[in-house]
Amino acid sequence: MIKIVEEFQTTDGIGAMLWKKIYAMSYAYQHKMLFKDKPFSWFLIHPSDNAENEKIYYEILYKFNHILYNPWKEIDFNSFEWELTNLVGQGAAAPGFADHCDFLLNAPVFNKHYAKQNKNIVIHMRRGNAVKLNPRHTDEDVYVHILNQIDFICAQLKIFNPRVILLTDAPDYDTTYMPIKKDLKQYSMWHQPWLDKNDNGEWPLLSVDWEKIIKAYPSIVIENKLSTYDSFMLMLNAAVLIPAYSAFSQSAALLSHNQVFEWPDKHGMDTQMNLFKNTVGNIDEHGNISLKNY
Repeated sequence: MIKIVEEFQTTDGIGAMLWKKIYAMSYAYQHKMLFKDKPFSWFLIHPSDNAENEKIYYEILYKFNHILYNPWKEIDFNSFEWELTNLVGQGAAAPGFADHCDFLLNAPVFNKHYAKQNKNIVIHMRRGNAVKLNPRHTDEDVYVHILNQIDFICAQLKIFNPRVILLTDAPDYDTTYMPIKKDLKQYSMWHQPWLDKNDNGEWPLLSVDWEKIIKAYPSIVIENKLSTYDSFMLMLNAAVLIPAYSAFSQSAALLSHNQVFEWPDKHGMDTQMNLFKNTVGNIDEHGNISLKNY
């Protein structure tokens, strides 16, 4: 019987579910297997999604269900017998990881969006519900150190007059969020590690020391109000992308046809992240950047 691959089904934010899909597709592509898609029908709303409006919620689902090139799209899986492989994805033990991850280098195959020439250096900073104890959090001082090296890095990469953009889900100031209680699935999903309620039963949302960031790079463009889809496309098309410890920007970095930087492993984050086809350098935990082949 034919063994096929499906992505591991998870209930999470759109970035985490997209990363799982790219992961399974990349495995199938490398091992010359068939991949059976499972379109997204639900995602955990983050405050920056602004998706409490039902119309916006379904627009996000539609756009991310059509964001990837799927070479198996026309296959009729009802026309033959198949079973799920137990080596990766939905047929494997949770969380569906394989025993290796070099196949992730195939991910750009599924990027059907070829960027026009731009000089965007996009730096993703995960904030919002990624408070300081959350492993997704990276301190502002690290980003300041990165910004202090940007002009040198751009010169080495021959990107002149760059447009440096800080893309973040950070609100303008520290605030709180209350998921819609009438949607029990959404509400219950906020009860998970690293997301801690305050005494009022609300979840803190962390902002950024904007003054510190602007002082480090006065011409920086701060984007913290873009739609979820536009944010993803900004990263996907960036001339240089510095992702965060975030499945959302890690997915864009996997797919990118352009230049990407990798972070080191971090406690609490999956070790199969930060492996990109188009890596041009590495960033250490302090924000020191090293370029490959320069």
